[in-house]
Amino acid sequence: MTITINNTSINSRLTVIFDAAGSLSGDGPALGTGNTESDVYIDSKVYLNIRSHTEVPSTVHAIQCWNKGGTWTYELEHTNDDPNTTYATQSDLPQWVSNVVIRCEAQDKYDEAYSTAYNADSSANSEDDSAAVTAGTNAGTTARNDYLTANSITF
Repeated sequence: MTITINNTSINSRLTVIFDAAGSLSGDGPALGTGNTESDVYIDSKVYLNIRSHTEVPSTVHAIQCWNKGGTWTYELEHTNDDPNTTYATQSDLPQWVSNVVIRCEAQDKYDEAYSTAYNADSSANSEDDSAAVTAGTNAGTTARNDYLTANSITF
């Protein structure tokens, strides 16, 4: 059984880990400062350092959603001694979970636009490919921001 969050179909696993290894400055919900970053696993695809913004409660460490033999389990882990929170259904998940998935979708849009623009530039794969990198970065940023705007959230 597949679940769908925003435009993403998830077959077996959604894991969002806040302030995981690789966080740029270690800030986030546990410290209550700065932009939070998440490592996100959607099935077998990994997104590192996805911005999650300060909408995530400061006591959140991770959320794990997984398919066990056709039955989905949804569990929120805390950074303090609070017991894990279990959700009965996908519709019970907090809105920030959907927002994190939208940011992963936006990262896919960035990667696709970057690759297309980079490869279309004649300097791509040359010794000095700075023009291709600039073209890719600009196209990727525009695609990501347009997608986020269309979903009423920011980067």
